[in-house]
Amino acid sequence: MLYFDLDLLRHSYLAYCWPLFSYWGPALVWFRCQDYLNSQSLEELSSKVRKIVSEKVHKNINGPVRLLTHPRYFGVSFNPVSFFYVFDESGKYLEAVVALISNIPWLESHIEVLVPKETQYDASLSSSLIVMKSHPKAFHVSPFLPMENIEYNWCFSNPIENLRVTTLLKHQQHNILFASLDLERHAWSLLSLLIFLFRYPFMTWKVIFAIHWEAYQLWKRKFPFYSHPNNSQNVWSRMIDFFSSWFY
Repeated sequence: MLYFDLDLLRHSYLAYCWPLFSYWGPALVWFRCQDYLNSQSLEELSSKVRKIVSEKVHKNINGPVRLLTHPRYFGVSFNPVSFFYVFDESGKYLEAVVALISNIPWLESHIEVLVPKETQYDASLSSSLIVMKSHPKAFHVSPFLPMENIEYNWCFSNPIENLRVTTLLKHQQHNILFASLDLERHAWSLLSLLIFLFRYPFMTWKVIFAIHWEAYQLWKRKFPFYSHPNNSQNVWSRMIDFFSSWFY
């Protein structure tokens, strides 16, 4: 996954490394702004994220916005969740994390603003674990989990040398699912992008396949199945839009 500052990206030399990398047009690695909150530019995307957090915490947010995500690899993109780390103006304290959650095959998206339980966490402390306020489930992600009485509990490490994200799901106060993401930091450069593409050329395809493979395993074991609460939505039209986006 890539972790980068939205405002600094356009000043990076990588912005001029087309056709390997681009944020303004199709490339082997393409950070397509429109994939995130339907934004037309990096400036619009960072502004939207700051506005979302400002409305949540009831104060102006002017600090850096850093994103953890998979961009498009060979035109294909799908992120179960992308995280926007939003800092205060000094870049030292984490104000919130905006989770942009997607589901498949419905291809919907949902925004969840995760706010630290404490008023401020010192982002300079790499060992600190940032515990977020819990929130109820508000978005249909998996057909093997109900919508009712589900609570999410998130924790984030400060992304300095290592990055860790954990989520614990509770159903009626019982722990039912724990998932974690553990990453090591590597300098983002033209060489590292080439190495990544060589080692993991179809990472986004792998994500899509893994989701469906795990769903098949649960279905085969006869786990309870919960239909989407909005049965009237047109899944097929969303799938067509999803696949057609690979070609522009």
